[in-house]
Amino acid sequence: MEIDRNCMGQLRIDLDKMLVELGQKHGLTIKTGNGSWDMGGQTAKYTVNISVPDTSPDKELLKRRYPDYLGKKITLQGESYLISGLSPRGTSFIATRITDSKRYRVKHSVVARQLGANNGL
Repeated sequence: MEIDRNCMGQLRIDLDKMLVELGQKHGLTIKTGNGSWDMGGQTAKYTVNISVPDTSPDKELLKRRYPDYLGKKITLQGESYLISGLSPRGTSFIATRITDSKRYRVKHSVVARQLGANNGL
């Protein structure tokens, strides 16, 4: 058997099916990434991307207190952020910058102004 583009495509489909089952077993999301093969058709490589579900306390607190805000996009100083949590005492939101996943605290009033809401903030 020689490894070529068609073979790599079929391998990816089969690997993704197996990785879904493996991920469910361990509570993870596992997907194939980029793939490559050598010109001789003897070696194939795939990267595998594994992500752990975010069950952090700040996210759970946000889900309980402001469920509609989870994942909402806001813009601060020209950068885009997603609302991803609530601080432990509920004094500020946690916003994750989209470009690098860095997390910041954002005041309630800023989020309310951005989202055009006044749900008791």
